[in-house]
Amino acid sequence: MIPLLILATLATIIASQAVISGVFSLTRQAVRLGYLPPMRIVHTSDMESGQIYIPAINWLLYTAVVIVIVSFEHSGNLAAAYGIAVTGIMVLTSILSATVAVKNWHWHRYLVWLLLVAMLLIDIPLFLANVVKILSGGWLPLALGLIMFTIMTTWKSERFRLLRRLH
Repeated sequence: MIPLLILATLATIIASQAVISGVFSLTRQAVRLGYLPPMRIVHTSDMESGQIYIPAINWLLYTAVVIVIVSFEHSGNLAAAYGIAVTGIMVLTSILSATVAVKNWHWHRYLVWLLLVAMLLIDIPLFLANVVKILSGGWLPLALGLIMFTIMTTWKSERFRLLRRLH
């Protein structure tokens, strides 16, 4: 039991570091594209441009993790949230990949549709199998996604309206 506990702890540390790095990178890109307000971004390395730290996001992540751990009470609820998040991302990634393949890479539409259908035949049943877990924790990634979508689209559209009015 002890070796498995050590292995699980190490896997958790690695996964959490990946999440933190991913959130920092996505936030920097969203700021650059105008989907989030300007934030202080600290570059932690002179050699690597991707080594960044965003204090506001770091504290936001910390607060969110503490709230989730305290409010979810059972690991089964966290597993439900994780299942919805992963399978939802699989569906969205398939759809967005197909869109990029047609619009940016200029792949033949029929080939893309064939690949998309093949991927969705796997992704959608997995997502639907997790939909029953929405009430036991799966609502969290859906709510967070909706909140972030609302913040980002509102910031982008209102910033565009302001710039248009200024011109």
